[in-house]
Amino acid sequence: MGSYQIIPLKLQFSNAFLLKGEKIALVDTGVASDLPKLIKLLAVHKVTLKELDCVLLTHAHGDHVGNAKQIQDEFKCPIAIHPADVDRLKEGYNGKLKPVYAGTQLITKVVPQRFTPVTDNLTMIEEGPLDFFDSDIQVFHTPGHTPGSVSLGIDSENVLAGDLLIGGYLGGVFRSHIARYPYFADSLEEVRTSTKKLLAESYQTYYLGHGGPVSKNSVKGLIQG
Repeated sequence: MGSYQIIPLKLQFSNAFLLKGEKIALVDTGVASDLPKLIKLLAVHKVTLKELDCVLLTHAHGDHVGNAKQIQDEFKCPIAIHPADVDRLKEGYNGKLKPVYAGTQLITKVVPQRFTPVTDNLTMIEEGPLDFFDSDIQVFHTPGHTPGSVSLGIDSENVLAGDLLIGGYLGGVFRSHIARYPYFADSLEEVRTSTKKLLAESYQTYYLGHGGPVSKNSVKGLIQG
């Protein structure tokens, strides 16, 4: 099976990622208002939405899944998510967010908390090889930020960790290479456990939904600090 190029796509509130190889996948989709920018960023890399083989969702928060329904409806593109986040995706609501840092509750005033639900024709992804995509991509169930958060090991060096962690401050505007805990977490204890799980693997570079990428050493420093 072939290798995949990881192409970060910086959107309004979050990062999406284009995986380009034998097949083409989009990891996360931004908020609904990101769609024009998303289309332009894909065009830079000579990809259109209708060419996507699937959309892989790291978790069901509005700043990551805001365009999933439109992409599914217009282009018949498979939408893949972990079963533990399906209820949120079908409801179209982030749920009650638990802030990790003082003041981060203010983010909920800016970032949309509701999104267009995706209610059917979902593909379930769980721990193990991403078999339906016919690739060597490995799925890790990494709960903590949400119950169904997943990380995607693209090759032996690189992992897409969604919002398990964040890079830097103010969405990565400052010191984006420094690993930090996410702004919100259903369970910070589970975030730490999931992070240790990834650290046990060979991945040296962690691509994140906000800021980043960050190095394995930076992630180790966070956990050991």
